[in-house]
Amino acid sequence: MVVNNLSNNFVIIARDASIDTNDNMVSIFKMFDQFAFGVNKSELEEAMKKQVAAVNIPFSCVLCSSWSTDEVVEKNLKLTLEYSILDPEGDVISKGSQGVEIAKGSDTLRFNLNVEGFGYKGDGRYRYVLRALDDTGQELATGFAHLRVSCIEEPEAA
Repeated sequence: MVVNNLSNNFVIIARDASIDTNDNMVSIFKMFDQFAFGVNKSELEEAMKKQVAAVNIPFSCVLCSSWSTDEVVEKNLKLTLEYSILDPEGDVISKGSQGVEIAKGSDTLRFNLNVEGFGYKGDGRYRYVLRALDDTGQELATGFAHLRVSCIEEPEAA
């Protein structure tokens, strides 16, 4: 099925979110645009020296997204949502995908993706990217959100 102008309405990083099955309304709780965590800086630096990739920080969030087409779809429309998290240098530190569907008679898809853990590679602005793909793998639309991440040094235990 051909999709006419799929577009991303928003991507929001939040602590939690839900979609009401009765009225399809989205409730978003505690939105993030920045995140600071406390750690012993020397321990973190040592861990980063040992890691080839990023240091995993316990952080969970929900990527809330909304997508729409110009017209109501005539039959269920299967799509794939790919997500990636990019570090401040633009390197991908995490990625995945999930199948989704715009229901027959609708022109909107609301999707919440739970993300567990965070690959820390240094302070800066991380980018969460969502790409909607059709069944051939062609990109139809892209959405993104940014998260400023910083490490706050905690005093060493006495």
